[in-house]
Amino acid sequence: MNPASQDLKDILVGAGVGTFAGTSGWAIYISQEPASPDEVVTLYDSGGPEPLYLMDDTDLFRPNLQARIRGAAGGYLEAWAKAQEVADTLGHLAPQTIGGTWYAGVWQQTEVTFLRYDDNNRPVLTVNFRIRRY
Repeated sequence: MNPASQDLKDILVGAGVGTFAGTSGWAIYISQEPASPDEVVTLYDSGGPEPLYLMDDTDLFRPNLQARIRGAAGGYLEAWAKAQEVADTLGHLAPQTIGGTWYAGVWQQTEVTFLRYDDNNRPVLTVNFRIRRY
């Protein structure tokens, strides 16, 4: 089973939200935000409640995921729009198999949230999701 960040990265790339490990335009990374490009979506596996071990020997995993969106300097509105695009893409995901794992659902857990401007005056926002997968 892949980390949820790996599987959901594929959904974002397939939806045209960004390019995995891109060096220009909107890039998508997993677990480590690069210094460049400026416009980046980074996915972090952020825990969740304990798995449920069901009677039929099926394990239900309930991870959480945080998407952190960083925009270009002075690009707050563009960064907010990209964060909302991430929220719309992942938060409305139909049940499906991704990376060999059945995803029963992905739900947006928070609104798009502004965190801060980094040292280079780039806006940083987040949106969080809860996931159910078997």
